[in-house]
Amino acid sequence: MHMRRLLTLAVIPAVISSWVALFPCSGYCDAGEYRLPVFTSDLNISDAPFWEDSWIGSGDGCEIDHRQNRISMMEDDEGARVLSFKGSNPGSGWWFACIARPMWQPFYLEGYKEVALLEFSVNCEDGQCPCLIGIADKSRLKREAVLDLKKYMTARGGWQKIRIPVSDFCKINSGMDFSRISHIILKGNGSPGKFSISMKEIEFRAGDILEEIYPVIKINQCGYRPCDIKVAKISGREMNDFGSKTFYVLDEKTGDRAFEGKICAGTAADADSGDMVFDADFSDLKTPGRYRISIGESNIKSPVFCIDRDVYNGLLVDSLRMFYLQRCGTSVNSSECRHNPCHMEDAMLLSEKSKEIEATGGWHDAGDYGKYIVNAGVSVGTLLYAYELFPEKFFDGQVNIPESSNGVPDILDEARWEVEWFLKMQRADGGVYHKLAGVFQLKACPPDLDCQPRYIIDLSAVAPGSDKLLPGSVVSTTATANFAAVCALAARMFDVYDEDFSRECLFAAEKAWEFLKKHPQDYPARGFCNPPLKDPFIVSGEYGDDPEGDWTQGDKDERFWASVELFRSTGNDKYHDYVKDNYTGFKNAHAINWQQLQNLGLYSYCLCPGADERVKYDILEGLEVYGKSILMTAENNAYNVALNDYEYYWGSSAVALNYAVDMLFIYELSGEDQYLETAQSQLHYVLGRNVLSMSFVSGYGENSVGAFYHNWFNSSLAADSYPRGFLVGGPNKDNFRISDFPARCYKPVESDFTINEPAINYNAPLVFASSFFSEK
Repeated sequence: MHMRRLLTLAVIPAVISSWVALFPCSGYCDAGEYRLPVFTSDLNISDAPFWEDSWIGSGDGCEIDHRQNRISMMEDDEGARVLSFKGSNPGSGWWFACIARPMWQPFYLEGYKEVALLEFSVNCEDGQCPCLIGIADKSRLKREAVLDLKKYMTARGGWQKIRIPVSDFCKINSGMDFSRISHIILKGNGSPGKFSISMKEIEFRAGDILEEIYPVIKINQCGYRPCDIKVAKISGREMNDFGSKTFYVLDEKTGDRAFEGKICAGTAADADSGDMVFDADFSDLKTPGRYRISIGESNIKSPVFCIDRDVYNGLLVDSLRMFYLQRCGTSVNSSECRHNPCHMEDAMLLSEKSKEIEATGGWHDAGDYGKYIVNAGVSVGTLLYAYELFPEKFFDGQVNIPESSNGVPDILDEARWEVEWFLKMQRADGGVYHKLAGVFQLKACPPDLDCQPRYIIDLSAVAPGSDKLLPGSVVSTTATANFAAVCALAARMFDVYDEDFSRECLFAAEKAWEFLKKHPQDYPARGFCNPPLKDPFIVSGEYGDDPEGDWTQGDKDERFWASVELFRSTGNDKYHDYVKDNYTGFKNAHAINWQQLQNLGLYSYCLCPGADERVKYDILEGLEVYGKSILMTAENNAYNVALNDYEYYWGSSAVALNYAVDMLFIYELSGEDQYLETAQSQLHYVLGRNVLSMSFVSGYGENSVGAFYHNWFNSSLAADSYPRGFLVGGPNKDNFRISDFPARCYKPVESDFTINEPAINYNAPLVFASSFFSEK
């Protein structure tokens, strides 16, 4: 495992009164250079004839060159990619263009609007650019501010470097939401005649990244069970020495001191956050109640938290209920939100639109309304394993879904909703279609009002980024193997509740395996890739699992997982032989995610009564090494999160919780309590014990995520409140530069799906972990 390097800082003694002045609940300090590239040479710009993340149009006699209503891309004399606008205006026409970041990620300019510059190079044939330039936000009001570009230019031809203070836009419209600027605007100023404009190296810049100062006391804002180890983190950047200072746990109702203790001295900074971090251990406080922590006689206080044996019960229910709220192909009726039946025409094959295959049902994947076998597989699989390992934590009527009171635990009813959609995605020859989706849309709307055509995407590019289609109707071996594993697992879970459904699942799983035998290599060879079509323009998640990728291994891990589950559900030696012939390629476990599923196969095999003892011993040796490496990573992290510095990528909060899943599986296999503490530390992290003092689970914590990216809840027709129990992606170091430190790369901006979108594969490990620590 990649170990982080700890940076040692000097600590300076200070009196308590200085803490309040140095660390207010909000504020900024400087660090590094702030750059927010929009269209620059350091972005991975494709060789397409237009900038995909743009829109351009004209009317009333004005004509402008464009491709598919997008801005054309050219090369300048030095081979750099440039945006090109050419057209002719009779004098009364209009033209309008939008330039956005890749995938229309919002620009975070809050805190920078007085100091940042919009910089770009521009070239106009006659030295005068007949256009206006502006910015627009992604609020429901779609506010914008527009300036005359010529005011910032000199009257000469050739390339010019333009620098526009963002504060100039603020003067035009101070009410804009600078935390989520959606795009740059260009539009004609009404001047008649021909025009030709080129732009390149477009970015926002400021002198320094403004590192936000967060609340000093970080706590699991959901709470603790009485017998849990309870440690708050006292932290901040360049923090003075808190060691040996007194902290108090205050009863929220009475204000009385329920506990006091000494803050343990810190000796090093956390490399991922830049924080000095100290521990405040109050494990000896076991009395149920609602509390806050305070430091000395200062006004520094933590968010409220609870101590109670049932503290995780509500989290389990709400995190599981998230899947009901994600249901597709039905109405959803909840006290928080409701919609009419949606996407009832999920039927068309993209390769042959006249051919319909009934494919309604399943779960919407995330904040979008796509449905993807590969990501759904790890999600429903994790739920089914939670039930298999902790069946006493789940019961009928637990979540209040339409199937409640049918004698089946609600978690199995919810999993069945997804598995039934899986069965519809299987072709007659056993192969499984990869995904079902419509085109990417910017406008949020409830699912029942999303009336665009939706397709089973049975076409694929030959390779990532290729403009060549594979011939014929396409299924993927990654999806097929994933399907086989899930259906075999479901067959075992449903055997005592519905024998007919169990047999149907097992038959489908074995049929998928036969397809895999006939196709022993990855197909498509580079994994599924979105088809290079412009109509419809499909850009939703690929979940492609390219065998040549840096982080992927193709369909091998899915095949291994499928062989284990088919062996466990059938006892057939042909599946066992595959396991024994291939397990050595997966002895070295890897964190669970949709691309890496071998751990699920390894754990499941070791739990199988019919496992070969030699193989099982060999696997357990590898899992012990893997488990110890996770323990070491968490121990060396000041917040005790198991994330390596490179793992603060898209969906990092789920990565942390999947480490909890790893720890709980290894605990079940080894019985070693040390894994339980580290598993629970990952829950502490996502529930607020992190540098941000932010709970990434909606509705859980005084400082929890409020609004998040979701086409339903972001729409003007949705309720004002967001439902509880949705886990968002969390810090993403690959996002625009929020911070120099990966653990700080998060802002609660609802329009940014790279950090603030929920997803079914995020909530699944939350259900798994919270179920273990809940009380029935």
